[in-house]
Amino acid sequence: MIQAIHSAIFERHRGAVSFGYTLDLSGLHQRHGTVRQVTQVHGALVLDDPHYTSNQNPADGLVTDLADTALVVKTADCLPVLASDGTRLVALHAGWRGLKAGIIKSLADWLDPRSAFVFIGPAISPSCYEVDADLYQSWLRDDPALANQLSPAPAGGTKRLLDTKAVALRHLQEIGFAPEAVECSPTCTFRSGLPSWRREQPDKRRLYSFIVRRN
Repeated sequence: MIQAIHSAIFERHRGAVSFGYTLDLSGLHQRHGTVRQVTQVHGALVLDDPHYTSNQNPADGLVTDLADTALVVKTADCLPVLASDGTRLVALHAGWRGLKAGIIKSLADWLDPRSAFVFIGPAISPSCYEVDADLYQSWLRDDPALANQLSPAPAGGTKRLLDTKAVALRHLQEIGFAPEAVECSPTCTFRSGLPSWRREQPDKRRLYSFIVRRN
């Protein structure tokens, strides 16, 4: 079943664009002429129309100016990031590696933050996302502001809780998106029953988030 997302941002400013998520892509294929995915590799490469050739392309983001072309990213705790200015569409898969590599900031390469809008879909909440010192210490060396998105883990020690949504929101602000241009789902994949790698591994369930522009 396809779950449409009712976003005040997109409905108010860009009514021709719709987006949502599903656990089964078959319905999306039936609704739209073209459904695009990539082979996600936890990086920061984003492919636009001239460079997209197939679902086997290794990348973590898609861009299109075409109508009735659904862009899809699959997640299971990572951030699905959907953005548009009403004509151009962008879909990003942002895990911690992609965030560290700057995939959120790459939105400025494709959209003008002054006229675009962003939705961040369901992802793991910080209270459920404990990370090791090796991960966050190397990241902090390149991005000291990350300290504001880390908090002590309940068990103590060197582990920390990482707020990936807060990292994404900070990166969006740094490239010029105003707070009112960004909407963030409060749903935690770990707690809600949606696909969660941390809860279900090695299960292969995935959440497919999509964005499409009607003709």
